[in-house]
Amino acid sequence: MEAAASIEGNPLKVELERNANTPLSALTIFNFGVFNRVVALGVETPAQTNDIEVLQEFFSSHSQSRYLVEITPVSRPHNLKEILLSYGLNVTEQRVAKCWHSLVDIPEARKGVEVRELFVQDWAQVGR
Repeated sequence: MEAAASIEGNPLKVELERNANTPLSALTIFNFGVFNRVVALGVETPAQTNDIEVLQEFFSSHSQSRYLVEITPVSRPHNLKEILLSYGLNVTEQRVAKCWHSLVDIPEARKGVEVRELFVQDWAQVGR
């Protein structure tokens, strides 16, 4: 998200908040949960009700109504799912795995892997 925010003009309209229980970020050009996710809520420090209010205010203040709050097996308190439900948030079992690598030491590209931009007309090929 920091890399996306640093692009001249911030074309994805990235918003970052580091003062919460967990870092909050949003690509506000998209109102879409896969891009606007809360990761690790209650992992380092147990989540409290004000943490949920903070994340709701963060997304609301950036006109984002579609975001995901991921609960992990180690999220605390143990009833975090029920607390999120009590705040009107939907709970999903969907998980998104991502890996990241420091931009300081980018590994050399693999040989034989084609990287290209996809367009709408590529949908049928991608589906196959």
